[in-house]
Amino acid sequence: VPVCATWLGRGRCALSTSSNEQKVESMNKLPINGDLVGLSIDPISHSWTNRDTMLYALGVGCRSSDDLDFIYEGRGPKVVPTFAVIPGLRAMGSAMQRIDINLAALLHGEQSVTTHRPLPAAAEVTVEGRIAAVWDKGKAAVIEFEGIGYDTEGPLFAVRASLFVLGGGGWGGERGPSG
Repeated sequence: VPVCATWLGRGRCALSTSSNEQKVESMNKLPINGDLVGLSIDPISHSWTNRDTMLYALGVGCRSSDDLDFIYEGRGPKVVPTFAVIPGLRAMGSAMQRIDINLAALLHGEQSVTTHRPLPAAAEVTVEGRIAAVWDKGKAAVIEFEGIGYDTEGPLFAVRASLFVLGGGGWGGERGPSG
């Protein structure tokens, strides 16, 4: 049965039918432990259009009666600041591909976005990211990722996300914050 061995984005993946290929790929991945802190990814490029930002605004609940500036090009469009998670999560996905994680045991922890200035309705950005922290919670681990998006004018946004990985703990690392 074919499985998605490598995610290529935009609904595409490289298919593999060999369980040996999957085992080799898994052996080359990094284990979850404190050595991951500081692991950086190669910068990724991401672009969007005003259509993308308007569709995102509709997707997160903007309505014509209250939010015309976000969904109508005749009035902007302004960009919902949380749109920055889209390129930020692409960068996080690149980092996660390098770590030995059972995706079925992965839970979204928390997420934050900081915008340094309003996001443009159309842009081409470069996102640099790294693993900021890894915590051993006993039977689980928490991996914190941070990414910074730049355009030609400089820093545009910063994203931060934490992932809770069931079965990823027990390696003797710091427990980190709780609560």
